[in-house]
Amino acid sequence: MSEASELTVVKALLAQLGTSPQKALGQNFLINESVIAKIVEYFEIKNKKVIEIGPGLGALTRKISLQTPFTTLIELDKKIISFWQEKGYEVLGQDALKVNWKGFLPDQNILISNLPYQISAPLVIELSVQKTPIDKMVLMFQKEVAQRIQSLPNRKSYGIISVVAQNVWTLKKVADLSARDFYPSPKVESRVLAFEAKSDSAWVSKKFLTFVKHCFQNRRKLLLNKLVTYAKSKGMSKDQVLLILASLKIPANARAENLEPQAYKSLFLELNKA
Repeated sequence: MSEASELTVVKALLAQLGTSPQKALGQNFLINESVIAKIVEYFEIKNKKVIEIGPGLGALTRKISLQTPFTTLIELDKKIISFWQEKGYEVLGQDALKVNWKGFLPDQNILISNLPYQISAPLVIELSVQKTPIDKMVLMFQKEVAQRIQSLPNRKSYGIISVVAQNVWTLKKVADLSARDFYPSPKVESRVLAFEAKSDSAWVSKKFLTFVKHCFQNRRKLLLNKLVTYAKSKGMSKDQVLLILASLKIPANARAENLEPQAYKSLFLELNKA
């Protein structure tokens, strides 16, 4: 199916449902067939459990269903919920940021989504610090958000989501997209990222997220001051913090944006030994 014919399908289904793309729900329907194939085929999904957030009119859903019958959709648009339920799909009519992932999923699940952009960054954070049975994801982002997730230290784009995501997932770029790859066309460029859970990421928690947020307050100032404040809440002194920094070969004059994601892991674990 070409881009033109995918667009024809989208318009025909919208007419059938008597609706139009809902801006409030971030509905920009993917119509680039080659990118659709890349997303669905990046991981082996044959007969595996797949979750899709925001299936919309099914550009990804139809491809997924050719390979596995074990698909759960998460959707907020009532007309689209009815559309997929009538086709026999399991649909959770919930906000993806409020889903109890452990409550309905077996182990080892793959999440695939052309994400509504307004939930993309919070969702990555949430799925990184929760203990969920999702171990692989292929997700669409506004390109700027994807760049923040992938960012390296000493860049303006490097921050909390970079540190948290890179401690939990191995990340790969799948594809970059332009506005014309969607209907309606968004005002931003997009990027698809693949996430594969690291085997040694079980230590990551909401406490780690709180720690990283604390470190990135006043990111241009010395990190030492933030670490000392954090350490005091653990009953540790500034001298103990300096010893930890020295043992990890982290300069005492480092700023939050200078440290590799792995360094935050080491700091967090050292400061929480007691």
